Amino acid sequence: MKTVTIKNIYKENLVKNEEKKVRMNVCLSTDSKEDILWYEVDEKYGPYLCDDRCDGIVVSVFLTAMRFGFEVIKSSYPISEKLYYNLTYQVIPHFFDLDKKEGKNYPKIKLEAETTSEKYNGNAVVTGMSRGVDSFATLCEYKDFELEDYRITHFCYHNIGAHHGTDTLTGKSKYTSRELFEGQLQGTKEFCEKYGYELVVVDSNLYSFLNIFFGGIPFNRTHTYRNIGAALILQKLYKRYYYAAAYNLSEFRFAFETDCAAYEKWLIPYLNTENMEFYSANQEWSRQDKIERIINLEESYDHLHVCLVGIKNCGQCVKCKRTLMELDAMGNCVLDRYKNSFDLVDYKQNHRAEWFSEIYKYKINSGFFQDVFDCALKHNPALIPEPELEIQYNEGSKLTTTKKNVNIREHPSAKAKQVGFVQEGAEFDLIGKFEVWYKIRMEDGRTGYIFEGSAALTRNWGYIAVKK
Repeated sequence: MKTVTIKNIYKENLVKNEEKKVRMNVCLSTDSKEDILWYEVDEKYGPYLCDDRCDGIVVSVFLTAMRFGFEVIKSSYPISEKLYYNLTYQVIPHFFDLDKKEGKNYPKIKLEAETTSEKYNGNAVVTGMSRGVDSFATLCEYKDFELEDYRITHFCYHNIGAHHGTDTLTGKSKYTSRELFEGQLQGTKEFCEKYGYELVVVDSNLYSFLNIFFGGIPFNRTHTYRNIGAALILQKLYKRYYYAAAYNLSEFRFAFETDCAAYEKWLIPYLNTENMEFYSANQEWSRQDKIERIINLEESYDHLHVCLVGIKNCGQCVKCKRTLMELDAMGNCVLDRYKNSFDLVDYKQNHRAEWFSEIYKYKINSGFFQDVFDCALKHNPALIPEPELEIQYNEGSKLTTTKKNVNIREHPSAKAKQVGFVQEGAEFDLIGKFEVWYKIRMEDGRTGYIFEGSAALTRNWGYIAVKK
């Protein structure tokens, strides 16, 4: 049977840039190769590294191993009993079932290791702190939590592949993965020192190890496993871990070829052990719900970092674009609170108008653009441009309302500001149509939009243009 074996786990003391570190080395082998996976922490956290069991290693690699046809993960070190049960009887069977339905023929991977229920008695409550929206939303949720035993005591920062430096808008970063990790980490260290939070940093070669030892697999397929695996190697210290899920269960998707964030709310509780509990943070909050909370969190103003390609926010990558538009849509000078996190002059002069001009084009197929559109309608409607009409009617065309209590909207949306209200039989000059909304001109010269189900054309002199 095709087997990967966890042969040996051992610690070594290191000195790097005059800082004392402890590295936990994990020797893994197959029939044809052997290599070292390592995790490294500051000396003070060295005693908490779990070199006596294989929990974190198994969680980090099992899905990748399964994808590359391995049938067994064998370990000479024990695995926590609860984790063994959850993986063997709850998680892996569903992936095996998924394989059959997708015709992939991946094996139902088996775990061969003794089990243990030994307790460590860690007492730290931890969450990741990348300084992104999810991180600050989790801080909002738990820093003054009503149950004292559930309040955050530590932040963590992992080097497990997130610093790949690749973006769909701007391309590849000018920085190496190591430079991005160390540069962004420095910003997190400065934030934690400023506000008095304890930070646990886990450096690792996990990203390169998985690619070399097994083969290339997109980061978004396995990032949840990697982060939780890195946390499990410190379960002598941690007792609770809040993982900020990007999607709610209402958006649940389960497939090998999808971002694992789409099913992690289901997955996360199954990675618990006798020593450590994982919770999905941020309740049912949408992305916009998170934004609405962090804009009142002073700690986020000077330290928000979302960039995929820069040590500081580049202001142009897909995540910078998304966050700038989300903050701007909140109105009331919210964006200006983040003047030390983004180059707002560049954004306002060079990108704002262009990006918001795209909003009608993309909002139908993008939950992000739809959320920004709805938020801006509510808080900052001046950002929303007039849409390019799909039909432009000739002069003299008329529209008459056919329903009682018809609203006239400022923009083509039921969530837009109401600029008029009429009864059945009201007649207007008809300008054009966009999606399911007629654009009309009112008696005072202002324009607005009426939903097509509330009116009918009573004089149609044809149209002069159709947007295709």
